[in-house]
Amino acid sequence: MEMEVIRSLREINIYLMIKHKGRGLCFSSFFYIMSILEEVEHYCIQVLRKTECASHPFHNEQHTKEVVENVSIIGKQLSISSKELEPVIVSAWFHDLGFSEKYQGHEAVSATLARDFLVSQNYDEEKTNIVLSGIGATQKPQNLQNELAKVLCDAVKAKDLIEE
Repeated sequence: MEMEVIRSLREINIYLMIKHKGRGLCFSSFFYIMSILEEVEHYCIQVLRKTECASHPFHNEQHTKEVVENVSIIGKQLSISSKELEPVIVSAWFHDLGFSEKYQGHEAVSATLARDFLVSQNYDEEKTNIVLSGIGATQKPQNLQNELAKVLCDAVKAKDLIEE
């Protein structure tokens, strides 16, 4: 019997989808979405904890988690499906990661980190472009090219709006 090496939860779910030839596709598809989000979360938290971001008073792990939560809340309020919201949540995790390397122009670094990570995960190219568009939209002045980018930018600003 040939032993197959499976390196991640995402690969397990892809394997299950192929093995079962569509049986339970929605179930496996759901776990695929969740597992890529878990992988993104794990990666981003590691960067946030192991770099200068950990000592930043604002662009840190807590802020990033708040933005991710705000994206979920706003997405739910706007009735955006979890499948459509996935790349926006990925954008939220990555949007300030560039602060790990520099302050001015951190969005470009964030986009590079996101692209490199997502390519390494074989993430869908169209979704990757949505992620990169969202990250780019957070640069001031904001360039809101689509509704999903607006969700991310509103999520970033939500804390400020709530406190006013």
